[in-house]
Amino acid sequence: MDLQSLQELIQEKGVKNIDLKYVDLVGRWYHINFPARRLEYVMEHGIPFDGSSIPGMRNVESGDLILMPDITTARYDNFNPNPTVQIICSIREADSPAGYKKDPRSVAERSFNYLKESGIADEILWIPEFEFNLFSEAVYYNTKHKAGYRLSTMENKEALPFNYEDPDATALTDRKGYHLDRPYDRNASVREEISDYIEENICPIRYHHHEVGISSQQEIETELAPFPEIADNIMYIKSAIQQVALKHGLTATLMPKPMYGEAGNGMHFHILLKKNGKNILYKKGGYADLSDAARYFIGGILFHGKSLVALTNPSTNSYKRLLPGFEAPVKLIFGLANRSAAIRIPKYATTEENKRFEFRTGDAT
Repeated sequence: MDLQSLQELIQEKGVKNIDLKYVDLVGRWYHINFPARRLEYVMEHGIPFDGSSIPGMRNVESGDLILMPDITTARYDNFNPNPTVQIICSIREADSPAGYKKDPRSVAERSFNYLKESGIADEILWIPEFEFNLFSEAVYYNTKHKAGYRLSTMENKEALPFNYEDPDATALTDRKGYHLDRPYDRNASVREEISDYIEENICPIRYHHHEVGISSQQEIETELAPFPEIADNIMYIKSAIQQVALKHGLTATLMPKPMYGEAGNGMHFHILLKKNGKNILYKKGGYADLSDAARYFIGGILFHGKSLVALTNPSTNSYKRLLPGFEAPVKLIFGLANRSAAIRIPKYATTEENKRFEFRTGDAT
């Protein structure tokens, strides 16, 4: 979207507010609003903010930073009852046009530019997989006399909502929920609504289904999309998942391991590299038909794997997911069709067009 198109949208929808979004180091979204009449000024000059008030962003002695909107990310906010347009921002130094070193968007942009400057590839495509639970209740309490939490779902006989007695006998226990069908897939229509919203407003969807956990665990997977654009889409998709869930009286969580003894939620990434329109990861005849470039790329990820998890798995809860027996990666290896490996080579990706690998370790925290 360009400035003229955005101004036409503002006029058509009667938009009064622009909602600027930005993200911190661990993927939390923040926002600030301004009147739509100030759009042109803000697009040129940005909006200053106190970086020291964002955990880990800046110290209090030098907190001034600037939010610079990226007009290509502008979208109408269908969840806000007041006509509003959302725009994602990069973070800049207050006295420099350079992206701030702790701004995830700026890091992504610098990384992509480095890839192109290296001459190895000029395009990188990703498929993120969104795994999440839809809970009927999510209650946390910590007082002087008691502490704990309660998660409930109409799908799991051991975690039914308060005063719900499963009158239609569709709640389950002691089985896996992968591709669970109706009527046991109780929130299928909610997942469909989320997927329809993403398809219509954010990016194309590859498929969606019930995941392994029987406490209403879901998965939505997008089509291949260019990086770093897909990083912005991820933030919009995570928000859409939570907003649609709230609309139906549910609580959505992408938390890696909300429940002991059930499959956790990862965020796997399928990655494909191209140069001059050609997939450089493919070479017929080698192991899994991988090229030398593919093996070097994978080797670099594995070599730095222990450091990477500080970014891809940043919470203590992340490591409660990475356990044997739950289809989570537990081995710092790569392998064809191996779901226990940090990197899986999909066995069905057999052509030059679709040859890629899947980084399975990360999660959405």
